[in-house]
Amino acid sequence: MKRQYLTLLQSKEEEIQILKVQLDLESRRVEELRKRKNMEDSGSLKAKKENEVLKEKYSALMRQRVGDAEKMQEIQLESEQDKAICSSLRTELQALKKQLEEKESEILKCNGELGSASEVMKVNSELILKQEQLEKDLQEAKSLSDTQTALLHTTQQELTSTKSHNDHLQSSLSSLQQQYDLLLTSSSSQSQQIAHLTEKHHTAQEDLQRLKSHLITSEKDNEEYLSELKNKLEEYQKLEKIWAFEKWGRKALPPGSNEAPIYESHKKELIDLQSVIDKKQSELDVLIKENRVLGEKVGVAEKKLAQLDVLLEQHAAMKADLENLNEIISIKTRKTDLLQQEYQALKGLLDKQLRTEVNNQDCIDKRIVTKLIVTYFLSSNKREVLEIMAGILNFTEQNRADVGIVPETTKKGWLTSWFYSSGDDKGIPKEVQESNQDKNLTDLWISFLLSEAENEKHKTDQQAQAQLQPEGQPPSQSSPSPAQPEVPPPSPTNS
Repeated sequence: MKRQYLTLLQSKEEEIQILKVQLDLESRRVEELRKRKNMEDSGSLKAKKENEVLKEKYSALMRQRVGDAEKMQEIQLESEQDKAICSSLRTELQALKKQLEEKESEILKCNGELGSASEVMKVNSELILKQEQLEKDLQEAKSLSDTQTALLHTTQQELTSTKSHNDHLQSSLSSLQQQYDLLLTSSSSQSQQIAHLTEKHHTAQEDLQRLKSHLITSEKDNEEYLSELKNKLEEYQKLEKIWAFEKWGRKALPPGSNEAPIYESHKKELIDLQSVIDKKQSELDVLIKENRVLGEKVGVAEKKLAQLDVLLEQHAAMKADLENLNEIISIKTRKTDLLQQEYQALKGLLDKQLRTEVNNQDCIDKRIVTKLIVTYFLSSNKREVLEIMAGILNFTEQNRADVGIVPETTKKGWLTSWFYSSGDDKGIPKEVQESNQDKNLTDLWISFLLSEAENEKHKTDQQAQAQLQPEGQPPSQSSPSPAQPEVPPPSPTNS
């Protein structure tokens, strides 16, 4: 707020300065115009007109100057108000400065009181930094395990999906194989039928050709025979005419004439010719019947040929279907081979991931072992540290006996009972056993470090309280008095 008023005041002062400069310039211009007017009084009408114009400009400038003066008065009023506000702000600022000085004095007092506890706070900060570093390591390990589990889960899902897809393809391939086998059996039976029908077709064609040739020859023979019969019939008709003429002539001839035997011989020839004609007519009827039967056989053979053509077309369509099925089966087999390769690759990746997971479970961080060794040499309770190391490194009974930590369930603490895995759990409470089942080694190690940090902090707090006690008072184990300010823990800084 104070800065806003100061900036506003500065802007108003700058505007006042600008207006003053403008007024000076206008006054100078008016003086110059007056000089020109005095010099040009004896001039022409043009000069008078210019003088009038200059007068108008002068009047306008005067009006503008009056307006600027009014603005100056307003600005001065605003500046006075701003000065009043600034004075009030200055008083507030002085009050705030006094409060700030009081707070600084209080802070100095607190710093003086906290100077003696700086070493304690340094120790606490170091412990907090160690704890944060361990938490970071734990988070990194957890994130790594989460990523590995997520990758394992995704690979398992992909593996299951590929398995299901492969099973589906196998089922479809088996169904297609069954259809292919059925079509093969049906096609083999139909091919046998088609072969049998083709043989029949060839035999029928041969019979048809033979019957056609026989029919053609019989028709030729019949035509020749009919032509002969026609010739004989014509001769017979001529003979009948002759016979009728002779009969008429015989009647006309006297009895006992020499023409009677000739007539009898001709009569016999005519009778023989009539019998031959009747015989040939019966043979012609038989041939016509045979020709009709052969025509019926030819129609039946043509129908069989049409049926055979239809069967051949069906066989060609089935053959095309079989070829399509063969192509589909080949495509499916290629797909199954590719999926099998992908399945093998994913399976190998999954096995590798599982092996790395198992290896990571068997790995131990070097920092943990280093911390255990350092703690073993610095701590007074070496047995508990050895038991922790035995639990982490999976010591056998012989290893425990060699280092001097024979398992005794009655002497186990809450921490060693968590890490001790090969002994009996009769001396451990049920709640601790149930909680230990849900905790891994990292959580137990962190809880151990936290408990150690709390113990060290408690000891340092007691030492600091003993140092801060006046010389006439005994050291108390209770909480700090209300007169003593509570020391907040320092914020952790990354060293």
